[in-house]
Amino acid sequence: MMKDSKAFWIQIAISAGISLLGSGIVYILAQIKEELSALLYNTVLVIISLFIIVALLVLIVLLIQFTFGEPIKKQWDSWQKRRQRKAEYQLAREWQSKYLDLSQLLSEVMNRDWQPTKKQHDKYREFHSWFIKNRPKFIPVWHSFSYHRTEAAHERYGSTDALGYRVFRENYEDPFSYFYMPLQIEDFKHILLYKREDEINGVLTKLADLSDEFIQWVRLR
Repeated sequence: MMKDSKAFWIQIAISAGISLLGSGIVYILAQIKEELSALLYNTVLVIISLFIIVALLVLIVLLIQFTFGEPIKKQWDSWQKRRQRKAEYQLAREWQSKYLDLSQLLSEVMNRDWQPTKKQHDKYREFHSWFIKNRPKFIPVWHSFSYHRTEAAHERYGSTDALGYRVFRENYEDPFSYFYMPLQIEDFKHILLYKREDEINGVLTKLADLSDEFIQWVRLR
């Protein structure tokens, strides 16, 4: 209530300033008209007119700001939040799409005993670069998702040697990074040494399910 009262008196003061400014300038012009030559008077008139225009614009802007500043700010903040959420949702969708393609590539190379073709090698490098580039935007949103998410009982791993433990516990800040962080796809031959194929596929599938859950969370929050 005090804020509204303050804004009201500020509007009154600005309006009064506009009126006094106009009246004062008219009075001054009337006083000096007889003392100046026509050319000099017209020059002074142009200068004063420009001054009046600038002053009025400044006063009008101040009046609009004090009158509508808060609603405009709220609308701007709301638009910014919608824009941010839209960008986060698009990133989540693209992140999932890239991960699913990466997962498919890993499965194909795994079936070749981790001996990739040159095309597969180059494709993995593209995925690696894309994830690294977009990681700074992804991490804050993923952390918020992880914080609000309730862990299911079947997601707990008893052994620290289990692939699921390494992916979802040791890399909890970004479990996807376990599969996109190595510099080249040939590194997985050593990273996943002695891991069963069904265990690897199970973790890859779990990450795909998590990406679905993540997208829904971003869309609805």
